[in-house]
Amino acid sequence: MVCEGDIIPFSFTGRKPEVNVYVAYVEEKVRMQQIDLYCRKCRCKTDFSNQLTGNPEFQLLFKAIVKCHTCRRVLKIPKLLEGEAVAQADSSGRVYR
Repeated sequence: MVCEGDIIPFSFTGRKPEVNVYVAYVEEKVRMQQIDLYCRKCRCKTDFSNQLTGNPEFQLLFKAIVKCHTCRRVLKIPKLLEGEAVAQADSSGRVYR
């Protein structure tokens, strides 16, 4: 007996569900749990990384100064919101500044 709101894993047509699409979505969500800040000039990772909260208005950095270890470049970040960082990040969570 099927009630309204029940989740049926297989359709009645005999076809298997699209498992690959769901697995790709879960893997993408797991990868974007953290944002890492990278240097734009030398492509090296800085010391800054932050866990995502899910709130796009959350301030990750406010008037921060981050220094690159390799090229000694100084990154001055006046204000960085989580929504902006997620929009600028690539698929692995890297933000180049």
